[in-house]
Amino acid sequence: MVVGDNLVFRTAADQRYVSWVKKGNKATVYLAAYPGRSFEGEVIRIDVYVAGDDAVKTGQPPYTFYVWLSLKQLSKEQASVVSGMNGYCIIEYPFKTVSIPQSALMRYSGQQGMVMMVEKDMRITLKPITYSMTADGWIAVDSGVNADDLVIVSGQVGLQQGDRVSLQ
Repeated sequence: MVVGDNLVFRTAADQRYVSWVKKGNKATVYLAAYPGRSFEGEVIRIDVYVAGDDAVKTGQPPYTFYVWLSLKQLSKEQASVVSGMNGYCIIEYPFKTVSIPQSALMRYSGQQGMVMMVEKDMRITLKPITYSMTADGWIAVDSGVNADDLVIVSGQVGLQQGDRVSLQ
């Protein structure tokens, strides 16, 4: 017997998010039975085992891991949510990082790249960076750029390391 005050849903998340999803992350759950409505949830458990090609035998989609979400404070109208309903969820991944316009990134591959920066002596230097994600034309930088660095975002084609520039 299970007695609880919260509904719990299991979702299969893509393997690329295995290091991002954490216990306590907030989520928005959308159920097919309730079109146009959303439910607030929270990650309460994570199984970091990523299923391989043989996962079809167990029913787990390949290259996914399971995440359990708790739905809290359901209204009387929402209380009719029951086991077996399907839908999807969006798990929040809040973080703060330095970001640069995508146009600033040069020579990139495998979440590594180069940017041109203006040093204090007004000369150009090339700096390697690592980044974690891109969205809406912006890149989340993990290392290589600080918040107060001056990064060149356009016109890099005619510039070389060591060139002196003036800011416009």
